[in-house]
Amino acid sequence: MQMKRILDDRSQLTVKGLIGQLMSFMKPIVRIVIVGSLILSCSNNQGELVDKSPSSEAPTSAQAAAQDLPADHPPIGGSGMNSMTGGGMTALSPGPAPEAIVAGNVAKAAFLQFKIDPSWISEKPQSSMRAAQFRLPAPEGADGDGELAIFQGIGGSATANIQRWINQLNDRVGDPQIVKKQVGAFAIQTLDVTGTLAVTAMMGGAGESKTGYRMLAAVVEGPEQGPWHFKLTGPSETLEHWKPAFEAMIDSLELTP
Repeated sequence: MQMKRILDDRSQLTVKGLIGQLMSFMKPIVRIVIVGSLILSCSNNQGELVDKSPSSEAPTSAQAAAQDLPADHPPIGGSGMNSMTGGGMTALSPGPAPEAIVAGNVAKAAFLQFKIDPSWISEKPQSSMRAAQFRLPAPEGADGDGELAIFQGIGGSATANIQRWINQLNDRVGDPQIVKKQVGAFAIQTLDVTGTLAVTAMMGGAGESKTGYRMLAAVVEGPEQGPWHFKLTGPSETLEHWKPAFEAMIDSLELTP
């Protein structure tokens, strides 16, 4: 009986050893099966593990341009942005807008018609944000020319844009002058402010400051093609000379026939 017990114990040990060896052999196979199952599951996953379509991630032209705007720039896309003919014209066109159409003292740009002084020089806008641009020659004794930029479809309230313009001039001389008026279908607010102009890269400068500068500006609201923003900057003497002509231009605004 003792001999039989010894043989049975040895048989059990042998069987246990074989089972242990078999399990050791099966562990890598089980791991491979589990890993393979995870890979297959991830490939069918529609979540973040799957590459997204490039078209869904690529920024729009407006988003790309907005990234280049200064932090205090007004929102892009006013009511006029959505009402252009065919939806193809916006304040963020691929390149600079064409020069305004000028015939004598009448100019046409951005669905507007207005009167200008014949000596004003229409220029090709230096930025795609501008619908038109004019250079106003300096009178004798002034330090430089004035520059008039016209924008269409830029968002933000009139109050916010006027305050933003005011903040672009430091060491201001006197209080900014703001006037509200109605010209035909247009609700207009004008600004007259003098001080030291901080010229940013967005304005074509490199962060320098220009003392003795002045700004005449207007926010024009009303018809669905707008709003429009008129911004004239230059040496104080130059803008003093051209202020009556600037005001006459704003008073002459009408939609193009």
